[in-house]
Amino acid sequence: MKQVFERAAMSKGNVEIIYMSSNRQFTKRIIKVLSISNTVIQAYCYQKHSFRTFKIENVLSASPVPSIKSGSLR
Repeated sequence: MKQVFERAAMSKGNVEIIYMSSNRQFTKRIIKVLSISNTVIQAYCYQKHSFRTFKIENVLSASPVPSIKSGSLR
């Protein structure tokens, strides 16, 4: 799963995650990964419209979000 975040950080792509908070609440979020360490991900969260820190151990799933190029929906 860490590879998904590393690729997103390098390509400046977004990732959709299922995240379990410290009080055991589950949320689905789309984030832009800014940096990654062994234990945490620094990212911009589009749901909260702010920069957040996510514990990697609390990410239950992660998948890249395909980018939509302008004009591709015609």
